[in-house]
Amino acid sequence: MRLSRTGKLLATSFAALILFAVVSTLAFRQYSTAVTHRAELTHREFLERDDALDDVSGELLALGIEVRDMLSTDDPREGRSRAATVEDTRRQLQDALRRLRASYDAPASHELQAAVERYLRLSDQVLLARTESERRDALKLLRGTGGKLRDDALDATEGIRSQNVAAIQASQSSLQEALQAIERLSLRLSLVWIVACLLVGAAAISRNWKLEQKGDQQRADLLAAAEVVVLPATSSIESVACAALDEDADALVVGTYNGNALDLAERLAEAAGTVGYRGRIVMGGVLNQDFGDDL
Repeated sequence: MRLSRTGKLLATSFAALILFAVVSTLAFRQYSTAVTHRAELTHREFLERDDALDDVSGELLALGIEVRDMLSTDDPREGRSRAATVEDTRRQLQDALRRLRASYDAPASHELQAAVERYLRLSDQVLLARTESERRDALKLLRGTGGKLRDDALDATEGIRSQNVAAIQASQSSLQEALQAIERLSLRLSLVWIVACLLVGAAAISRNWKLEQKGDQQRADLLAAAEVVVLPATSSIESVACAALDEDADALVVGTYNGNALDLAERLAEAAGTVGYRGRIVMGGVLNQDFGDDL
């Protein structure tokens, strides 16, 4: 079946709509996956930063306690053991700071780094005490200035933690807004898809209706313009052929019900050829001539 130009246009339009729906669905899915993945990575970075902040806070507090305990002992062997513990805690504190800077290279991170370094310099100074009098002075310095420096570092840690919590909330809010925007856009495209399908269907229905109207009009025009010459049933085959030639008829229509349609058609065709009529010959009625065979 060959499609008209309008039919091809409708088929192409519908195929384009299907392609558009498939491509847009895949694009939305890919974008939604990318947004979700990016939010998950950001959330993971925030959690890693929060863990590093916990480690910094914990090691700061532990370092102060261990330095105090080291200064409070008079046993050389216990002092060496506590010194090793202090050194290990310093390494863990510096490692936590490195992990924090790797995930959060911001001014607040540098301020925390500076506060911790001031506290470490003070602890190094305190650990140089050897005599009983020097250790007492060192403990006072550790409780006074050292406590303030430690509190400054802890305050800087909490400041970064507050920023981290706000960033996590902002990331979750952005993710929710992005997903809602995708949902709204998907709904709008679905509506566009439905309206486009309705328009294509309406165009197809309108086209079929116009074709039917055009066919009906053509049939009506044909019938209105046709001139019918009716001959009596007693007319001979030769007179029918001559009348068709005289009237310059477009077609010769014969209705028969006597079971002799084929013989009549052959004789009529022969007579028409004899008189020079070249129009069509149409046989109607009951075409049931019996030839005596299985048919």
